Amino acid sequence: MRLALGQLRHSAPAGSTRGFNTLGTIKYGLASTAALACLGAALWLGQPLLATLVVPVFYAIEAQMVFLFPLTLDQTPQPWRKSRQLTVESGGTLAVMGTVLPLAAVMLFGGLAGRGFVRSWCLGCLAVCIWYEELRKQITARHDEATVP
Repeated sequence: MRLALGQLRHSAPAGSTRGFNTLGTIKYGLASTAALACLGAALWLGQPLLATLVVPVFYAIEAQMVFLFPLTLDQTPQPWRKSRQLTVESGGTLAVMGTVLPLAAVMLFGGLAGRGFVRSWCLGCLAVCIWYEELRKQITARHDEATVP
């Protein structure tokens, strides 16, 4: 993501990728915990149809943190909170899920389609970086319009 943002901006972001493993573990751990809780509820209640919600529950949680890595690279204070704010700016959880789910499909299954696992993962990361940059530009433009007398 650091390289992608650097290419998009023609200069590398100030932040480092140190700690990304921890961020990823927490991010995907939270989403996985929610998905497993959904699966557990389906089993506990004896309602197998509830298990069909496992993937949407995972991505509903993940959608809140989709911009976490680029925000961290930008050394944004409180990147967890700001990621949630950007989710809202992007139209909310369902709208973000509408973008994230196809990206996730490419990232996870592109390798199975013969497109290379690493390449497919990188394409998804690049798409998130482009999305983040466009959103950042929109917010900056709105802010500039609001401050012009």
